[in-house]
Amino acid sequence: MREIIGYFVWYIIPGVLWGGFLEYFTTKNLPEPYNRAWTMQERLMHVFFWPLSFSKFIIELFKGYFGYYDDEE
Repeated sequence: MREIIGYFVWYIIPGVLWGGFLEYFTTKNLPEPYNRAWTMQERLMHVFFWPLSFSKFIIELFKGYFGYYDDEE
């Protein structure tokens, strides 16, 4: 049982860090109406499903960096 709790804690720690960064980033850097404070449901989703959220963020970051969205304008 102690081992399961240890795995859970090590899974949640990156989620809390990622969720905190993402909430700060979105509320400080995005324009209206996207820069509003998060609800608890949004926070919990990013903490518990952080691998999905983080993966999507990194994929879109690289797409933007390498010019994937340049043709849309």
